Amino acid sequence: MSDFVLLDWDTRQVRLLACSHSGGVLSVRHAESAPLEDEVSAASLIAAFSPLVKRVSGGKHKAVLVLGGRDVQSRILRIPPVPAEELPDMVRLRAGTEFSTADETAIVDYLPLLEPEDEPATLLVARTAENRLELAKQVCGKLQLGLQHISLQGDGIASLAIAGNESLARGTHLVAACRNDGVDLVGLYDGKLASVRAVPLPKDGDLATQTKAVAREIRRTIAALASGLEASQIESLVWLTANEHDQALAESCGNELARKMVAVDLTSLPGLRLNDLESTDTLAPFANLLGTAIMADEAKLGFDFLAPRKAPEPKKPFTMYALAGTLAAIVLLGGGWLIHSSVASIESKADAAQAQLATLRNDIEEMSDEVKQSQQIQQWHNTNVNWLDELDRIAVTLRPEPLDNHEKFDKEGDVILTRINVRQAAGKNGRGGTVELAGGVREFSVIDEMEQRLGGADREVQQKPAIEDPDAKPYVWSFQNDIVVTTPQEGRS
Repeated sequence: MSDFVLLDWDTRQVRLLACSHSGGVLSVRHAESAPLEDEVSAASLIAAFSPLVKRVSGGKHKAVLVLGGRDVQSRILRIPPVPAEELPDMVRLRAGTEFSTADETAIVDYLPLLEPEDEPATLLVARTAENRLELAKQVCGKLQLGLQHISLQGDGIASLAIAGNESLARGTHLVAACRNDGVDLVGLYDGKLASVRAVPLPKDGDLATQTKAVAREIRRTIAALASGLEASQIESLVWLTANEHDQALAESCGNELARKMVAVDLTSLPGLRLNDLESTDTLAPFANLLGTAIMADEAKLGFDFLAPRKAPEPKKPFTMYALAGTLAAIVLLGGGWLIHSSVASIESKADAAQAQLATLRNDIEEMSDEVKQSQQIQQWHNTNVNWLDELDRIAVTLRPEPLDNHEKFDKEGDVILTRINVRQAAGKNGRGGTVELAGGVREFSVIDEMEQRLGGADREVQQKPAIEDPDAKPYVWSFQNDIVVTTPQEGRS
């Protein structure tokens, strides 16, 4: 039997799950959350977790931490065909260029999704900053918990969904689970975690408002998942539920999307024993931890930032040891002069190589200013966007007719902007930039229409949940959009 304590957190809460796994049955002894009073730090996490850990019965536990949200970046990447032993290094190299910010010290792990022979492999790649791991180790150390694994948020949800519906082990699916003031959206491909997103729920929103916000994010996630996997369709939508609110939101989202939403009741999953819990109504936020506990005990974790996939160390063949033994025998028998001659030759070649290296270093130092200027020019070249043209395009798109053209002016579809921020792409190799828009509209439907009009081949609109304020008449809906502008490389000198 294995005893586990599983931990995770977001910007508002910490969660702890204590359980044991034996004979294919996961017995949950304790599940509790607590508010995070201050911003995420070692001190605030230790203060929030300490009372929870004290309420867990004594004994030796294996600690597993689940990272997600702002602490982890993940995306689907395609890697050219390479030998298996070179794949980890190739993934790390690609991750350094594909993610928005460069971080040579980041911890990178990946999960193969498609590995056809002689064709690019499709992988889900995730990375976290080294200081996140140090934070996790520090927190578990202070709580006197032996940290065994650091898993990726979403991996556990994928495992639970398949346990509740074995048909999800084949094909492409999307799984949702409520988590306090948000919803986790997890993509599955042939039973493997293929994508993970955490989307917020509108504050103080009713069921209809929450439904529109979540349905919009589900559409985006479906589009991104289908594009990343080159899948023709998402075969099913699944929602892990634990109470009436979860069930109502799942059904309402299914109606909004005009698709069947399959509900999987967490409280009746096979192999899950919940008798020790006072209530199971708040079990949904612990779905990640429940599934991760099962995977950790069965050594089936898709991601482990404490032990990421690495290139296998080459094994020393038997002939190498035999040669070493023969060489030792020659030395003992008086053949030391052979070794001396070989060492002298190696030292001579090393001196020549050092001299050549010194010459190259001098050449590089002399060219450092030119190289730096060239890099700066290349950076400008890669991130160059004609922002005046871009702002003109946005203005014409949002308000194609002037205010005094009363015959064609669309009063109900009018958009007023209160803030425009422009920034170039981050990173040395970033391309394009981002336009941040904030403003108000009269009708909620205008927000979706605006997203379609502002998007395009080289522009991705990232929309945050809209907020309704009946007192802010007539523009009762406020919105925030990020327009990511990508500068094409084709045709540029």
